[in-house]
Amino acid sequence: MKLLWKHSLAFILLLNYLVLNSDASAAERWFLNASVLDPNSKDVILRQVLVRDDQIIQVIETVPEDDGIAREDLGGDLMLPGMIDMHTHAWGNGSLTHNEGYQYIGIRGTLNAMLYAGVHGALDLFGKEDQLLDYRDNQYSSIRDEAQLFAAGPCFTVTTGHCSMMGIKTRIIDSPEQVVPEVQELAAKQPNVLKVVLEQEHPRRPTVSKETLQVFLAEAKKLNIPSVVHVGSWADVRTASELGANAITHLPLTPMPEDIPALLKANDTAIITTVGVILETQRLFKEVPKSHTDELTRTLVKPAILEQFPVEKNSKGQVDWLRSEKWLHAKVNATHSLTTLVAQGVTIIAASDSANLTMYQGVGLHTELFHLQQLGMSAKDILLSATHEAYQFLGINWGIKAGAKANFIILPLEVTQDITKTVEFKRIYLEGRVVDREKLLTYAIPDWWQYSKLLIGVED
Repeated sequence: MKLLWKHSLAFILLLNYLVLNSDASAAERWFLNASVLDPNSKDVILRQVLVRDDQIIQVIETVPEDDGIAREDLGGDLMLPGMIDMHTHAWGNGSLTHNEGYQYIGIRGTLNAMLYAGVHGALDLFGKEDQLLDYRDNQYSSIRDEAQLFAAGPCFTVTTGHCSMMGIKTRIIDSPEQVVPEVQELAAKQPNVLKVVLEQEHPRRPTVSKETLQVFLAEAKKLNIPSVVHVGSWADVRTASELGANAITHLPLTPMPEDIPALLKANDTAIITTVGVILETQRLFKEVPKSHTDELTRTLVKPAILEQFPVEKNSKGQVDWLRSEKWLHAKVNATHSLTTLVAQGVTIIAASDSANLTMYQGVGLHTELFHLQQLGMSAKDILLSATHEAYQFLGINWGIKAGAKANFIILPLEVTQDITKTVEFKRIYLEGRVVDREKLLTYAIPDWWQYSKLLIGVED
């Protein structure tokens, strides 16, 4: 009955979309003189791209002869394949006072905010398991305008460990023996990744043992599901990589041991960054300087949250925390770490950890990309970290290539030098159709009716 209802709902939504939005989809179109960032050479090349329905059909060098197909000359603008925020939580927008003033927008609201901001996908790394994975299974982005959801579902942890104290049911693995049945039960729901917490140096919270982690990572590999390890220190990074993690999330902001880059490279362990949570909050400590994301932020985030800044003036409870020794040299440490990791060929994947401090849904990825350039990454490497590297990790067929989904944004070519230009998208295409951004605000900024549905757990 549940499956029949899901299929019926999807069919009704598809019919509704086709009736109301048939004029938004060009069945076949050439995009001429499109600048494309080659993920292998990192060169910008000029290409002609044929899109039919929801797919890219052809990518060629020379302008084709007139074949009667509609044409759009991009004049050298960048055709950037859809960006994916690779660490999100589809809840809403966090405030400095945590629960007080939180802007809850739910899964659909999050995905609408993402697409409004020019972000085509989001990897949720912890939330309500069935709600997230059921929503993911519906593939709504094929029948209505919203970013595509990828999801881990739960977060694997120990009793009273990180994730267990948030009021959301998660998966507990206190011993190696608990791992296989828990992971296999979840694997039946086909999560996009498996996430586990490792915090060996946390002063108050327990974490999984090395033996438990080893079994977890081995089982993930056996099931061919990418593993993501939440870490709190470089010691955690080392342990996770040695035991076979596909990625760690949260670049530690303390000094990096010299052996780490070579270790990660040798073990093919990627880093999912999330540096902006701390660095952006620090940037807003004494004042609120102008930002390239201001327009997006004012549109998507309620004023009560923004009025809490600057931190020093309005949020005294955060002052000592941000001035602590742990974060005092965060930017200097992260600059050295990131530039060294990139130079030694470690895979870097951009992510915001949205729903946390200053990492607003949709806006957060642009903020993260800004800080990555501030830390020394080139704009081209950053663009690839939010596109090509994300696709490789998730195993999805996106990109500017024949056979890929036609998910892309049109940006000024200057974005390949200045990453702040990612917010200057001229058009957003989702599966070949032009996105009407204003309609997305209905869910990205829920009215009382939509909000009342969210409060009783209804996501539609």
